[in-house]
Parts: sequence; C-alpha cells; structure tokens
Amino acid sequence: MAEATLTLSVNAEPNGVDNTQRHQVLFGTAALTAGGDYATNGIPCAFSFLNAAGDAFLPNFLTPTPVWTSIQSLAGGTYQYLYDTVHQTLRIYQAGVELASGAGINADTIGFRLEFLRGE
Repeated sequence: MAEATLTLSVNAEPNGVDNTQRHQVLFGTAALTAGGDYATNGIPCAFSFLNAAGDAFLPNFLTPTPVWTSIQSLAGGTYQYLYDTVHQTLRIYQAGVELASGAGINADTIGFRLEFLRGE
C-alpha cells in the first residue's frame, strides 16, 4: 500500500498568519489521507512549500523548520500528533504508542499552530 500523505493549508486572511516581533505564527489545517501506510519515522511534513504556494510568507526562508508547534485532531480522533524536527515528519501516536511502520492510517483533519523565526 502507498505511504500516507499530509496536505497543509494555511487559514485565509486574517486568521492564518500573525507576526510578533521575532516570530511568524501560522494557523491552519492539515488533511491526513485514509488508507495509506505509516512510514518509519513518520509522515513527511515539510513547510518550505508554504512560501512558494503563496499561502504564507516565511521571512527567514533559510530556517523553514518551526521553533514551536501545536498539532491536534479537529475531528476528535484517537490519534495524537507530534512534529519531529530531526526527520521533518509528523509522528502519529495512538494511546501513547507510536504507530508501527506499515500500519494503516485513518483519515483525519488536523489543526496546527506553527511558529517560525522571522528574518532580520
């Protein structure tokens, strides 16, 4: 079976992007596909496309890894999510245990808040 995929979308203005003095904060949703398999180290989750697609502006494009994340199911699913900064993946847990490689994935709608360092 194919690997599960994750599609991220930043909320429309004015609810998607906020800037503090040193961070840019993005709010949005991610769609997790059903029927795919869970991969070792998690589902690939790169944020560099957000700038290229025009969904958000990342002022410091050299560091597209968030410095803080909050990710949770909006549908009240049984999964818990954690962003892995080392592998740039979304790790999925159920009842406190990470899914095994090759495990089937249920579809879920996920909300996120991501904070990136702003460029100088």
